[in-house]
Amino acid sequence: MRKYRHRKDAKLTREQVRAAYVLYREQGLSLRALGKLLYERFGYASPASCANSLHDLFQGEGFKLRDRIDATVTASTTHGRGARKDKAAYKRWHRAEYGPWPSDRSNSPAAR
Repeated sequence: MRKYRHRKDAKLTREQVRAAYVLYREQGLSLRALGKLLYERFGYASPASCANSLHDLFQGEGFKLRDRIDATVTASTTHGRGARKDKAAYKRWHRAEYGPWPSDRSNSPAAR
C-alpha cells in the first residue's frame, strides 16, 4: 500500500487539516459547511473546491469520514430526536422539553 504524503502545494498545513477535522468531528459540521466557513481564509476559489480538498485531505490523513447515510440523518434532524419510525416517542420528548403542543390545549380547534 502506498503511503500518503501531504502535497507540497496544498493550501492547508497538516495542523490546519487536523483542526478542520476536529470541527468536522466534534461540532458535527458537514464538509460543505466547512468549505463555506474556510474557503476564503485559505484562498480557495469556492466553498465547493474547499470542501472537495478537505475530503481528499481527510482521506489522505486516514481520518474516518461519515458515510452518506450518517450525513443525511445529521442534516435531516436538528436535535437528533425526530425519527419517522417512532413519532410518538418524539412527541413525548417534545412535551416534556417544551410543554404541550398547540393541539393539546383545550381551546384549540383540534381539542374540541
